Amino acid sequence: MTLATAPAVAPATTDLTGLHALIVEDNAVNQRVFQEQLRSFGARPQVVGDATLVLAALRAAAATGALL
Repeated sequence: MTLATAPAVAPATTDLTGLHALIVEDNAVNQRVFQEQLRSFGARPQVVGDATLVLAALRAAAATGALL
């Protein structure tokens, strides 16, 4: 099979609607980029800037039964 004869494939769509995502990033610009990308796919991002805050976010999520 050559490129010319290969079947066309529709682009995949990414639907992360309602998915909680924990972003661990200390750079404010990167935080914003990641947040916007994840929101564009329907995800619900939460940003933390360091390991101490990660642990606190995970503990809070576990206490409420939320998955991150």
